[in-house]
Formats: sequence, C-alpha cells, structure tokens
Amino acid sequence: MRWGKSFAGCFRRRRRLRRLCDAGFFCACIEKIRFGVGAKLSAYHYGQRFLDAQPHTRTFDGRRICGCCCCDCFFDEVFSLAGGGTSVRYIVLPCGTSHYFLPDVYRLVPEAEERVVHAIRLLGRELKAKGVENVLVIAAEGALKKHLYRDCLHEYDIAVSEPCAVEYQEIRRFIEYVKADAYPVDLAERFSAFLQKYEEKDVVLGCTEFPVLMRRLVEGNDAPASDVCLWRGRRFYDPLTVVIDFLYANMA
Repeated sequence: MRWGKSFAGCFRRRRRLRRLCDAGFFCACIEKIRFGVGAKLSAYHYGQRFLDAQPHTRTFDGRRICGCCCCDCFFDEVFSLAGGGTSVRYIVLPCGTSHYFLPDVYRLVPEAEERVVHAIRLLGRELKAKGVENVLVIAAEGALKKHLYRDCLHEYDIAVSEPCAVEYQEIRRFIEYVKADAYPVDLAERFSAFLQKYEEKDVVLGCTEFPVLMRRLVEGNDAPASDVCLWRGRRFYDPLTVVIDFLYANMA
C-alpha cells in the first residue's frame, strides 16, 4: 500500500514537472530514466525538492535544465542534450556514479563539459568553504570501488573514508529499502550501528537513495528535515542540494 501511494504521488509530481517544462522552467527527462522503479522514485523526489526550493519562481528566462541518469543510453542522452540547437543550459546527473563516466563523455562530446553540473566538485567547494576536512562517503558499490568521491574531493583537500567491501551488502540493503519504499521497523538502529563503525562526523550521501532515506529517518524522529541533515551527532551532506543552490543562483 505504501509503495502504491508513493508511486501515485510520483506520477502527480511528474505531471507538474511536465507543465513547468512546457513553460521553460524545468525539464526532468522523465521518460529517459529507465532503470527501475526505485531509481524513478529517487529522481522524482529530487525533482520535487528542486521545485520546493523556490516555490514562487516560474521561469528562468526560457533556459532549461535537464536531468538524466546513468543508464544504457547515458552517452546518447548527454550528446542529444548538449548538441547544437538545444535550449538546454545545464545538464544535471542525479546519479552520483554517472559522474565517473564524464571524462569519457567529454572526449566524445566536448561541448557537454560547459553544460554538465558536476555535483561532486560543487560539493567539494562547499565542504572546503565550511572548513570540513574529513568525511565518510556512503555511496553505491560502483562509486566506492572506483574511489569516485575520494579522488574528486581530494582536489579540495578533503580526506575521504570509504566503507570497505564487506559493508557493500549492508549499503545495498539501505538502497533497496528506498527503491521498494519499504522500511524495516529497526531502520534507525541498523543505520546508526553502521555509522558507528566510522569516526567521521561529516557524512556525504553519495547515492540518490540516501537523501530519501535520511529524510525518512529525520521525519520519523519528529524533527524537521533540512538540506544538511543533523542526526545522532552527525552532519549529512547531499551533493544534489548543492546543485539546487547552484542552479537557482545561476539561472535567475
């Protein structure tokens, strides 16, 4: 029942996004997110956060923002969005792992580099400005194996702790809870036990599902959700929140 209600809500938000897209406000590329209901739920959730960030704003001078995810047509999507004749100004990649392929994208589509909003680098600048020096990154297995966040954040003098391979299964469970929109009653204790293995107090939510999970935990604790979640003595940073701030600052 819970999943059905959430999915129905996603379709209602999709209609709103499409109407705003027609007005030149926001293009979410909903039809091009093709790899499972869970990923769609997270993408819709992010789109709604984008709209809620500035509820009274209606237009960005006709310029458009497009979001695409890491899927089988990723290169084709970026090529079509960055090609000549398009009204797209910025390309947003909600999937953190997709940033790993950007060097290959830029070699094939050089014009894409000026349009892609690199969420991890934006986060790096934000963290450095806040004086953060050490973070724990929880992300999808592929991003951890390739040390995507570690290598990017190193450019901003930020040391990154990554869960080891034996923790990947537990990370996948947390991600699947969000994809299924079904959460165990002991979710808070399980997630807290996972975090206690690490000493870092600043945590980067490096997978699209984790901001959804954190808001579930924070709201379930009767505390208001915020862009930087504060939970059980730790601060949680969502790269896509920084992207939202960037877009509104640069598209006004």
